[in-house]
Amino acid sequence: IFALGKIIYIRTTEQKIHFLANQGKQGEALGVLEKQLSSAKSSDEKIEIYFLLSQVALQFNDYNKAQKYADSALKLNPDNSVVYVTYAHISEAQRDTMSAKQYWQKAIEKLNPNTPEYSLVLRNYQTSM
Repeated sequence: IFALGKIIYIRTTEQKIHFLANQGKQGEALGVLEKQLSSAKSSDEKIEIYFLLSQVALQFNDYNKAQKYADSALKLNPDNSVVYVTYAHISEAQRDTMSAKQYWQKAIEKLNPNTPEYSLVLRNYQTSM
């Protein structure tokens, strides 16, 4: 969990990334995130950044790069649900629904059912299938 100031910074950065990516500036968007990655302190923060890196790569149909970022996140913490959400998005982008379903289920298994994240991931899983 990030401090309030960090959440604002992450959200502002995320908006900038989406803006750059929507303008077709993949390299700039990835560069901003990779710079942020180098200053990230916790593995959870790095995993969140790898998720965003993967999403930018997917927006440009760069599946290999998206996979590379997901693999880096997995090495940091194989118990973090965001890693499996990332893999689910990659599988969906490649129209591999069987793998996507397995990754969504794995993400759900990693979460506490009493958290808002659980509900969000479960809803995403249900709408994607």
